Amino acid sequence: MTNSEQDEALGPLEATIHNLTKSLSSKEAECVKLQNFWLKSQGELVYIMKNLEEVGGDTEDLKMRAQVLNRRKIHVNGKSAMNSCYENTNKYKAQYEREERDIKDLQKSLRSLYHEQTKLNILVSKHSSLQQQLEENNIGLQKEFRAKIREAEIEALRLESLVATIQQEKDSNLERIIETE
Repeated sequence: MTNSEQDEALGPLEATIHNLTKSLSSKEAECVKLQNFWLKSQGELVYIMKNLEEVGGDTEDLKMRAQVLNRRKIHVNGKSAMNSCYENTNKYKAQYEREERDIKDLQKSLRSLYHEQTKLNILVSKHSSLQQQLEENNIGLQKEFRAKIREAEIEALRLESLVATIQQEKDSNLERIIETE
């Protein structure tokens, strides 16, 4: 039997129940898909937050290192001015240049980390927005589905009442026929 033949064989009430059951199954599958998407998004958020914390820690380390190198630079500059006639200025000059390169490298790394942190913040914001939208969609689907179920239950009760009325009429008609015979 095909679905339409089966629906006709079942009758209108059973067909309605059958259709509602199929609709319920499809909505449940859709809810499962949305829940899986939500879980995946949660995993991405955790990964992004972890990276953000790591970048923040690296940024702090680089800031502290830059401060130390700046202090060394000030110390070297002050020391070389005071002891220029007593010590080898080439040694301090090379050390100063190395520290200058280190400072520039650290500043470049800091800019890169700030850029990465900005990207992560944007991703966190997008993820939060998507998560909120998903939750709103789930709530809307649940309300819609519950309303349809209520309508179907009311319709089923109405049809059951109609079937009972028709059955009573049939019984009374059969009694009249039997009486007339």
